[in-house]
Amino acid sequence: MFRFRKILSALIICSVAGTFACSKPKTSIIPKVSVNKRSAEMGTPLEVIYSFSTKSDYTAIHKDMTVFVHFIDPRKIRRFQDDHLPPKATSQWRPNGNYNYTRTIFVPRNIPAGEYTIVAGIYTPSSGERLPLEAKKFGNRSYDMGKVLIEIPPQETVIQYTQGWYDPESEPNDVGNYWRWTKKEAVLKVKNPNSDALLYLKLDGVPERFSEHQKVTVSVGEHPVDTITIDSNQPVLKKYNLTQDVLGKNKMVDVKLAVDKTFVPANEKGSKDVRELGVRVYQLYLGKASD
Repeated sequence: MFRFRKILSALIICSVAGTFACSKPKTSIIPKVSVNKRSAEMGTPLEVIYSFSTKSDYTAIHKDMTVFVHFIDPRKIRRFQDDHLPPKATSQWRPNGNYNYTRTIFVPRNIPAGEYTIVAGIYTPSSGERLPLEAKKFGNRSYDMGKVLIEIPPQETVIQYTQGWYDPESEPNDVGNYWRWTKKEAVLKVKNPNSDALLYLKLDGVPERFSEHQKVTVSVGEHPVDTITIDSNQPVLKKYNLTQDVLGKNKMVDVKLAVDKTFVPANEKGSKDVRELGVRVYQLYLGKASD
């Protein structure tokens, strides 16, 4: 009789407290997150390399969860992040699987310099539920993936907005995410890295304003690099490998964006914005390919 009451009490506790009170969740996923540099200057790109390995005892998840990566400054304050859905949805992960991919993010400007901790995890945004992972614990089912040093950029001028740009804008609640609208043509002068280089360009437009998609021609110096079709209002990130011959020998290099169609918001009701707008540029960065 005593044993029966004991079992019954345990069942009641489980019912009230939920599953996690009665069974320890298995850590069947091994995460690895790293960056391509030991240090990065503010305003420059980072390649974030993700790897998630599932063990043989992994039990499939029947929902699509979000990967989060937070960059925590020396004062333990989160300064920037890269929350995203992985290319292979977590609902499709299976035992003994390896899910690897790389994403590009930009270090925000005007954040504190110092050694940042890279913290990662997997969660459901709607409920806040986080999966247990097999890695060094940071707290609250987040995991320490290593360090990266964030440095202050050089004081010399590396970018000049010379023609066809409007002043920077940002969301009121997210001043770290800002952009500049272009006119029909926009020219940016960028410091020449004097080596083979990578050009990063992140931009979007408002395709619903046009019957035919906008096209943006990207040129470096006198060399056409690409023509981008704006068919979505989601920002697109482009990366181009450029040889030293294309960049030339001048101290500064011209990067030109030419848009085939523009619009004026004031031509529609409800707007007093009389600017001629082309596309919205979030990032434009030229740096050594070996960095």
